[in-house]
Amino acid sequence: MATLPPFSHPAPPSPDLSDSEDVDVATLTAKKLLAGLHDSARPSDAICYERRLGDSELSYYLPSRANGVNDMYLHLGFRAPERFLRRTRVQTVWSILRMRHPLMASRVVMRDYDDVRFVFTRPSSPETALLEADRELEYRTQSKDDLIDSYLNGPRTLSNDRLSYLIVSQVPTAEGLLPTPPPTPTLSKPSWESAESTFQYELLICAAHFIGDGMALHQFANDLFGLLAGSRSQEELEELARAEWQQRWGDRIDGTNSTPPLPLSLEESLPKELAKFKRVVGQVDFQNNLVKQIGGHTFPRRSDPVRHTTVPTVPYDEETTKAILKKCKAHGVSIASALFAICNFAWARMSPREKQKSPMMMYAALNVRPYFIPKPLNDSYWFLAVGYFNVMLPNFIPSSCESEKTFWLRARAAKDQSTRAAKNSMVVTRHREMARKRGRQSRAWAREDDEKEAGTWVPPPPAPAPRTPAVAAPPSSALIGLSLLGNLDGIYKHATFPDVKLHTLTTGSRQRHGGMLFFGYTFAGKLWVSLGYDENGFERKSVDMFWKNVLGAIDEFLSLALDSSLFWTLPCILMMVSEQFIDVLLQLKNTQFNRMLVVDVDVAYLSTEPPAPPTRLGLRVFGKTHHLHSAKATSITLRTSPGSSKTTLYRPPAAPAYAPPMLHQQVPMQRPNVTDDYERWYTEAVPNNRMLLSLKSGIHSEIAWAFDRLCRLCNNEQFFLRSIPGLTDALFEWPEWYIEQNKKGTNKLAVLFSLSPAEERKRRHGLEAMFVMRNAAVNEPNAQELASHKKTRLLLLAALHGVKPDTDANTEFLMHAIELLQYIAPTFPVPPPSAPLESNPIPPLVAIAGSSSNRSLIIASLTTLHLLLSNPANAVHLTPDSPALAASIRYLPLLSDRPLVDACLNFLYTHLSHPPMAKVFLRNRDMPSTLKLLATQIVSEQFEDTVSVDIGGPVFTAPAVSVVTRNHELTQEELYKLVGLPEPQRCYEWMKTMFVAEPEGELTQVDFWNLYKDVFVPFQQQYHLLVASDVIKNVTVVFPQAQAMVLQGPPQRFIVRGVDRRKDDSLKERFKCQWDRSQCTALAFSSAGELYDHVLEHINGIEDTEKECLWATCARDPLPKANLRAHVLTHLPSAQPPPKHPAQSDTITLPSEAYPYPNPDPTTRPPPPPRNATLTYRKPVVDPPSSSLTALLCIRVLFRTAFAATEVAPRIDADHFGFPGVVEDEADADTLEAESRAVALEQEGGAEGEEGRLSALRRILEDVHIAQDTLMGWVYEMGQTAAQINPKEDESTFWSNLLLLDVDRPYLTGKFAATSKEDCLGHFKPLINTLFGTCLEHARTASHDDPKKTNSLEIIAIFMRCLLSKSDLAGWEVMELFAGSVNDSDKFFMDFVSMIDHTLRDEQAPASLRHDVLQLAIIFMCGINQLSPGAYFLRRDLYPAVISIVKSPETQRFTFEALLFLALMANFHQSDAAKLNPYLQRIAETEDWDVLRKIVWAANHATLATIKAYQDISDDSPPTMASTLGSFMASLRPDRILASKPIDPPRELFKNQPIEACLILLPVYDFLHRCPVFTEVLCDSISAHHTDDAASKTHPTPLPYSLISLSSYLLTHATSLASLRAIAYANFALHILLAFVEKDELMKVVCQPSPVDIRLCRQRLPTLPIPKLPRPPLCALLDCCVLWLRHNLHKRLEVSLYLLCIRTCHRVVWFLQKERIRVEYNWQELWSALLGLLDFLASKVDSLNTTEQVEGLVQETIILLDLAICKADVFLPIPEDIHRLIYELMRSILVLRKQQSLLQKLSSKAVAADDQAVGALSRLLEVADFYQAKMGDVRIRSANDAMRVVAKGVEQDGIHGVKEVPVDDPPLGSEGTVLVLRHAYADGMSLMP
Repeated sequence: MATLPPFSHPAPPSPDLSDSEDVDVATLTAKKLLAGLHDSARPSDAICYERRLGDSELSYYLPSRANGVNDMYLHLGFRAPERFLRRTRVQTVWSILRMRHPLMASRVVMRDYDDVRFVFTRPSSPETALLEADRELEYRTQSKDDLIDSYLNGPRTLSNDRLSYLIVSQVPTAEGLLPTPPPTPTLSKPSWESAESTFQYELLICAAHFIGDGMALHQFANDLFGLLAGSRSQEELEELARAEWQQRWGDRIDGTNSTPPLPLSLEESLPKELAKFKRVVGQVDFQNNLVKQIGGHTFPRRSDPVRHTTVPTVPYDEETTKAILKKCKAHGVSIASALFAICNFAWARMSPREKQKSPMMMYAALNVRPYFIPKPLNDSYWFLAVGYFNVMLPNFIPSSCESEKTFWLRARAAKDQSTRAAKNSMVVTRHREMARKRGRQSRAWAREDDEKEAGTWVPPPPAPAPRTPAVAAPPSSALIGLSLLGNLDGIYKHATFPDVKLHTLTTGSRQRHGGMLFFGYTFAGKLWVSLGYDENGFERKSVDMFWKNVLGAIDEFLSLALDSSLFWTLPCILMMVSEQFIDVLLQLKNTQFNRMLVVDVDVAYLSTEPPAPPTRLGLRVFGKTHHLHSAKATSITLRTSPGSSKTTLYRPPAAPAYAPPMLHQQVPMQRPNVTDDYERWYTEAVPNNRMLLSLKSGIHSEIAWAFDRLCRLCNNEQFFLRSIPGLTDALFEWPEWYIEQNKKGTNKLAVLFSLSPAEERKRRHGLEAMFVMRNAAVNEPNAQELASHKKTRLLLLAALHGVKPDTDANTEFLMHAIELLQYIAPTFPVPPPSAPLESNPIPPLVAIAGSSSNRSLIIASLTTLHLLLSNPANAVHLTPDSPALAASIRYLPLLSDRPLVDACLNFLYTHLSHPPMAKVFLRNRDMPSTLKLLATQIVSEQFEDTVSVDIGGPVFTAPAVSVVTRNHELTQEELYKLVGLPEPQRCYEWMKTMFVAEPEGELTQVDFWNLYKDVFVPFQQQYHLLVASDVIKNVTVVFPQAQAMVLQGPPQRFIVRGVDRRKDDSLKERFKCQWDRSQCTALAFSSAGELYDHVLEHINGIEDTEKECLWATCARDPLPKANLRAHVLTHLPSAQPPPKHPAQSDTITLPSEAYPYPNPDPTTRPPPPPRNATLTYRKPVVDPPSSSLTALLCIRVLFRTAFAATEVAPRIDADHFGFPGVVEDEADADTLEAESRAVALEQEGGAEGEEGRLSALRRILEDVHIAQDTLMGWVYEMGQTAAQINPKEDESTFWSNLLLLDVDRPYLTGKFAATSKEDCLGHFKPLINTLFGTCLEHARTASHDDPKKTNSLEIIAIFMRCLLSKSDLAGWEVMELFAGSVNDSDKFFMDFVSMIDHTLRDEQAPASLRHDVLQLAIIFMCGINQLSPGAYFLRRDLYPAVISIVKSPETQRFTFEALLFLALMANFHQSDAAKLNPYLQRIAETEDWDVLRKIVWAANHATLATIKAYQDISDDSPPTMASTLGSFMASLRPDRILASKPIDPPRELFKNQPIEACLILLPVYDFLHRCPVFTEVLCDSISAHHTDDAASKTHPTPLPYSLISLSSYLLTHATSLASLRAIAYANFALHILLAFVEKDELMKVVCQPSPVDIRLCRQRLPTLPIPKLPRPPLCALLDCCVLWLRHNLHKRLEVSLYLLCIRTCHRVVWFLQKERIRVEYNWQELWSALLGLLDFLASKVDSLNTTEQVEGLVQETIILLDLAICKADVFLPIPEDIHRLIYELMRSILVLRKQQSLLQKLSSKAVAADDQAVGALSRLLEVADFYQAKMGDVRIRSANDAMRVVAKGVEQDGIHGVKEVPVDDPPLGSEGTVLVLRHAYADGMSLMP
C-alpha cells in the first residue's frame, strides 16, 4: 500500500518530541504489569514544557557544565526492614515524587548563554513515569565513605539530561546483614506479633543545585521516607502513582493543566518591579551595600590540577548537644550565630598580628521563600530560592577581657547582622540585583571558558588609565561560606516512619577547585559540624589548624563550664591503645567524670630507628576505640582545667602484649511493663490463657483470683475482650446464674439470714462479672464486642425484668447492667410497644426512674432512657404520663446535685423533642412550674460581672481662670538700658530680652529685622544701627542652636529656626478699663480701687451735665455725673473672686472643641455634655454549662411548640411541579370542612393565649443573661415584643419612621450575609416577616415621590439578594421567610407580583423607580432559581409590563434588563411546564417590528461588549500588510533569529470570560427559536446592511454577524480551563447556530456573499485561514463549528455539544444540496476537523470519562461525511474541492476502518440510525479503498501527485462507489431546552446592584 504524504493545509498543533532513547519492549511490558495499566499513549503523544532559567539558576548551571560544580548530595544512614527497600517499592515512590516535582525529571537545553531552558517531557502514562524513574535509580554495595567519595571526586553522576539521581546501598558485611534483635513486647505492640529484622542501609540523593536548594533536598528526603516506610502497601503506592499521574496529566488529553507544570524561577516569584524610581533606588542601595562588605582574609592556596574533596564530620552526642543549645539560648543566640563566632575565633587565633587589622567576612545562604508574592502557583517545592548575606566580625581577640565574653559578643553581633539582612526593607531588591549580577558574571565567565577551550578567546583590551588616581577600595574577600541548616529534626517527621531509624546525615556538594564550605546542623538529637573542602587547593597545615581550632572552640565555649564538669580535648590523631588503657578511660567516663575529660597522653613512636622524644597528644573518648597503628600510650594524666596540676591515672605494665581490643556494644534488655497487671503471661491471646482457665475451672479460689485480675485489667485501655478467645463467653456464666437465682426467689432469705459462704462467693462472682463487663465497655472495641454478642441482649433484659432492687447486692447488679446498656444503647434494638413486655427494656427503666429512691439508680436509668429514646425510631415509647417524666420534674429543684439534675434535664429534653409530647406537655399542670425551674437552673449557673461603660462623648474644657499669653514688648525701662549700648552688644542684649531658645520655633528673617529696626531706628542719629545681614548673623552668637536657613518653595522662605518670641503670661485682665466702648488704652490695673479712680477720671472729664454710660456695651440712658459715678460701680468686678464650691472643678466644660471661651454672652452657650456618663450593669462573663444549655433548649422547644404555625409545607406534585395554587385532586368536601374548622379553632385559641403565654414567659426569663449572642437572641425572641422597642409609639409608626431613613446598603448587606439560614428561620424570622410585609406595603401604596417607597424597594432588594443566596433553601422555607407561613404565601407573593406589574406599566412613574422595580424582579427570579415560589410570576401576565419598558423612550435604555427578566420567566420549569408558562406563548406571538428591532439593538450592544472583552485580553486582529512586513523585518534582527514560534496566550487570562453581558444569548435564543417575526427582523437587518453602503459603514454589525463572531470566541475557549460556566455559554452558542441553520429564510440570506468581514477568534493555535472577501456569512458559521471541533477534544468530552455541532454542519450541507447552492469555502478545514474527531474517538474512547451518546456521535459524523461525498458535485463549487474531500478520506482510511470496531464496541442496543450509519461507512470505505488502490499503480512523490491521480479518476468516471441515496430531512435538533440556567441565574444576580 502506498504511503500518502500529508496535503499542505493547517493541521492541529503537535508538540515537539523529546530526544529520549528507545525503550526496550520487554522492559516496558514488565513496567506496565507493575503499574497495572495498558499502553495509552504513543511516543509521538509526548508533550514538552519549557521554561528559561533565571539569573540565579543560570549562575549555578553554567559553572556546572564541565565537571558538575555545585551538584548537591544528601547522604542518610539508617536501619530499616528489608521490605521497605525493595526495588519495586523504591521505584514506585521515586516515580511519585518525580511527578510531583517536575524539575527533577527535566533536562536542560542550552541554546545560547542567554537562552538556557528547562525542558520537561510529560510522562504519557504512569508506567512511563515508572520506567523513567527506574533509569535514575541505582542499587550499590558501597559504604558511606565510598559513596560520598565516588560522588565528590569521581566522574560526574548528573548531566544535562539527568538532573536527579537516587542511590541505595547496603554493605555486604556480617555486621551489616545482622538484624536488630526483636524489641521487648509492650502494651502498644503485643508480644505475639513477630518482630521484623532491620538492616543497615545508605541512601544518597543527588540533585543539581540549579533546580533546588538545601531546604528542598531535606524536605524531599522526609517525603521519600514518609512514603517509603509509611503505612501504604505496595498496591496502594502503585494506585497513588496512577492517581498522581491522573491528577497532573490525565485530566486533559492535551496534557494541559491549570497549574503551571514547572515552578517559576526565583526572579519571577519575587514581587514585581513597578516604578522606575524604585528600581533606581534599589540599584543604588545594592551598590552602597556592596561597598560595606569588607573582608581581608582568605585561606592560603596551593596549585594542584587534581581536585580532591574531603568532608571531615564530627557529631556531638545528645547530652552534649542539649548542653550546647541550652548555653546558646541562655546567651540569647542560636547555634548558627554561635558557629559564626566559632569560625571567627578559630581563624583569629591562627592569624598573625599584622593581619588582624582588617575584619573577617563570612557568607551564608538566606531562604528567599518568605518573600515570594504571590505564593508559588505550582505545588512543588523543588526550585532554587536562596540568596546570600555576609557577616563581618573583627579578626582579633582582645587580651583585656575574658575570651568567653568576647565570644558571646561576637555571636550576638552575628545574630544582629543576620537579622538585619533578613528583615531589611530592601531585601527583595538586593536579592534581585545580586541575581542579575551573578547572572551577568556567570555568562561572561562561561563564554570565556568556552572560547578558551575552543582556542578562540581574545583577551579584552586593557581599560584606559584613569585621569585621577583611583582611591584603593577596601578588600572584599570572604574567608569561608557557612551552610547553617538549623534543626533538621523539624523537617524530618520521624513519627511518620517509625520502623526506620535515621542515625547519620551528611550533606554537601561537588566543590570547584579550591572550594570550601562549613556545615552545621542538628539531626537525630545531635549537633553535626563538617568542613567540605578541596584538600589539594589549600595549604594542608592552615586547614588542619583551622579545623582543630574550630573543634577546640566548640569545646571551650559551647560545652559545659569547666568548673562544673570536665572536657576531653579534641583528637589530633587516631591511636590504638591497650585494653587496660581503654578500661581506665571507660571507668573514668562511667563514674564521677560522666561528661568529658581533659587527658594528656604521652606517646612513644615504635620504629626501628632511635625513639623520638615523647609527644603530648589529646584524646577524645566517645565510648568507642580510636586506632593508630604506629603509636601506643605510655601514660595518662588528668587535669581539671588547662594549666592546672596533673594527676597520673594510669601507667602501662612493663611489657604489655598488644592485642586489638574487641568491644561489643550490648543492647540493654527492656523489662516488661507490669503496670495495671498487664503481664504477658496473663494476657496471652491463646485459648489456654491462665485467667480464662481459672474462670472455667469451677474452683472458687481460682475464679476469685481471675476476677481480681480482670477487675484491675478492665480499667486499662489496652485491654480487649476479643484478644483472649472465649473470655466473653466465660464472663456471661455467673451473671446468668445470678439472675436465675433471683427468679427462683432464693435471695429472699438473704434479707433475714446470711447466706452460706459458697452462695455468697457465687453471688460475688456474678457481681464481679457484671462489673468487669461494665468497665470494659467503656472502651469502644469492647463495647462493640459486647453489643454484637448473642447473650448480651438476653442478659440485660433478664436483669432489668428479673432483678428487683430490694437488696444492696441486687441494686449493685442492676446498676452495672443499666450502665452496660448505656454504652451499647446506640446499637441496642428496641421492639415496638406491641411486642412482649419481657423483650422491651424501656418499661423497667421507666419504673425504676419513677419509683426508686436510690439516687444512683435514678441517674443511671434516666441517662439510659435519654440515650435509647434519642433515636427517633424509639420515640413511640414516649408517653405523656411517664413516671420517668414526673421524676425528672420532681428532682429539678435539687440544683446542688449536678449529676442528678443533668440526667433529669437530658431526659426532659428528649421527651420534649418529640412534637406530640411537647404539645401535650403544654397542657400539663406542672408546665408553669417546670418553666420556672428551668429558668432558675439557668440563672443559678450564670456567672456575671459588673461592667461599667462610659457612654459619654469627648469632653472639652477650658481653665476657669483665663491666662492671657502675649508677645513680650520692651518696657520703657528696658529700652533706656539698651539704647546707649554699643553695637553689637546692644543687638545681643536686645535679642536676649525679646527672644528665647525654642528648638521648634521659627521667625522669618524679615520679621526679625523689622523688630530690630522698629525699636532702634528712632535713635539712629545718635547711635549706630546694624544692617540686616549682621542682625541675622548675630542670632547664632546669642543662640548657638539657632540657624538661619532658606526653605525651598514654592514659595521660597527665609527663616530663623531655633528661636521664638518671649511670652508674657498674666491672669485675665479683670481690672481692665472698658470705657469708650472698650477703646481705652490704659493697661490693666491691679485692684478694683485703682480701676474706679481711673474711671472717675473719664467721668470728670465729661463736660456735659448728663452723659450716657460708655462702658463696653452698656445701653443705659444718659445720667447726671453724680448718678453716673454710682452707676459705673455696677460694671466693676468685685475685689475678690466669688468663693468656689469644694466639688467645683478648676475648668469649665465647653459644648465643643472649637467653642470660643470666654463667651461674651454666657447665657447663650449650649448645654455642654456631662463630664461623667457611666452606665453600670451586670454582664455574663463565661458561657453557660451544658446543663443550662439543655434547660434553655427545653424552654425554646416549648416556646416554638406554643407558637407553631398550623400550616404545612406545599405538596410536591409530579404533574404540576410544586406550583402554588395548582391542585391535582379534589378532597372530600366534608373532610376539607372539618379540617378548616379544626384549624380555625386552633388559631383562635392560639391567638387568645399568645399574649398571656408571652407575658408569663417574659417574667420568667427577665433575669436570664447569656454571654453568647445567638443564645441570648433566643431569650430575646421568647421574652420581647414589638412594643418593647419603643413603648410610646405603635408598630406601624415605628416602621414608617424607620423607612424614612437613608438605607445603608453596605451595612445591611454585611449583616444579612453573615446571618445563617438557621437564624433567619429561627429567632430572626418574625422580624424578617414584619420587615418584608411593611416594606411591600409601602412599595405598593406610597406615592412615587415618597422616600419610603424607594427605601422599601432598596431594602427588599438587599434582603432578597442576601437571603436567596443562602445554600439549600427549599421552596417552603422561602415562603416562611418572606410571607411568614406557607398559608400566607399566596397573598404576599401575589401582592409582590402585582406591585411589580403596576410599577412597570405606570408610565407616570419616574424611570429610575421603574428601573429599581425591574432590577428587584430580576434579583428575585435569579435568586429563586427553579424553586416553586417563582411560579407566582406565571399566574399574572407581566409581558405587557416588560414590553412597556422596551417601548417607552424614558426606559428603553433598560431593554437589556427587560429582556433578561422576560427570559428568566420564560425559562422557569420550561422543560416540564411549557404549556403552563404564558411567556413562551407570548414570545412566539410577538409581531411588533419596533419592539423586535429594539430587542435586536440591545442584544447587539451586549454581544459586541462581550466580544470586546475577549479582544482586550489578547488582540487577535487579522494581520495587515504593514504588520506582516513589520514582523518580517523584525525577524531578520540577530536577536530574533532564535525566537520561538508563536504560542497561545496563557489560558488563565480567560478564566473570567465571558463577561456577564453574554447572558443576552438566553433571550436571543428564545426569540430566535420561537418567534417567526424575529427571524424576519434579522433577515431584514442583514439585507439593509448589504444594500445601504452608508449604513454599513456607520451602523454596527448586524446581530446575526455579531452572534457568529461571539460564538467563535465562546467555542474556542469553552474547555480551556474546564469551566462549567464557559461550557454553558458554548451550549447557548451552539443552540443559536443550530437555530440559525434551521431557518430556511435566514439560510438563504447568509448564503449570499457579503462584503462584511465577520471577525472570528484567532486566539488559539492553529488559527483559521484569512478569508477572502466577499464571502457568504455561512462560511463564518462553519468556521465556528471548525473551531469547536479543533479545540475541545479532551478526556471530559462534551458529547452533547459535539452532537449539536455535527447536526449544525449536517443541516448546512443538507440545505446547500437541497437548494443546489454552491458556496466557496475552505471545505478542507471542515473535513479535516470531522475526521480528526473520528480519530480521537477511536483512539481515546477507553480513556473518556463517559461513553454515553458517543455511539450516536460517531454515527451522525459518518452520515454527514457520507452525505458530503454523495452530494459533493451539488454543493461544492469547484472540482478541486471534490478531489480534496476524496484525498482526506484516503488519508484517513485507517481512521474509517477503526470506526467499524468502535461501533461494534459501543453498540449495546439497536438504534434507528444503525443501518444508515453502517451503509454510510461502507460507502466511505469503498471510495477510500478504490482511490487508495489507484495510488499503488503510480509512483507518488508528493501530495500534488496524489491529487492528480484522484482528479484524473473523478474526471473520467465520476466519484467511484457513489450511488443515488435518498436524503431525508434532518430532524430539528434545537427542540428542547438549554440546561444551563444555573449559570444564567448567577450571572444575572451579579449584574444587579
